[in-house]
Amino acid sequence: MPETVQVALPLPLDQPFTYTVPPHLRERAGVGCRVLVPFGHRSQTGVIVGVGDSGATGKLKAILDVLDDQPAFTDTMLRLTRWMADYYVCGWGEVLRAALPSGTDVAEERSISRTEKGYDEASIGGGEAAVLRWLEEEGETTFEELR
Repeated sequence: MPETVQVALPLPLDQPFTYTVPPHLRERAGVGCRVLVPFGHRSQTGVIVGVGDSGATGKLKAILDVLDDQPAFTDTMLRLTRWMADYYVCGWGEVLRAALPSGTDVAEERSISRTEKGYDEASIGGGEAAVLRWLEEEGETTFEELR
């Protein structure tokens, strides 16, 4: 039951990142499992490649979810992908991502909706008012659809 784990993210970086594991996820957070972690202002899918502290300092972020019931990678596959990352001089997380079937990433999708608070059309521009009227009719939508 690890309290901290090392997570390789699909980024062009050599080192994994240290995250804490909330108590309710410790049973499932094993080496080789895919996890959802906060990274910057968004969430990323990564792979647990080790347990324990790497000597990281400062406040650590917690993993958000464990995505696999069984590890997606065996120890042998982790060693092979680590070797590939070293040999081809690329990020370990990038190699792990390439080794998974397509469509296994968790995608973050932001949505937009209008709140119940009213608005004064005279105080906002025509484009903004048009968007608010459209949202009033359509309800919640994605930013992509709104564009």
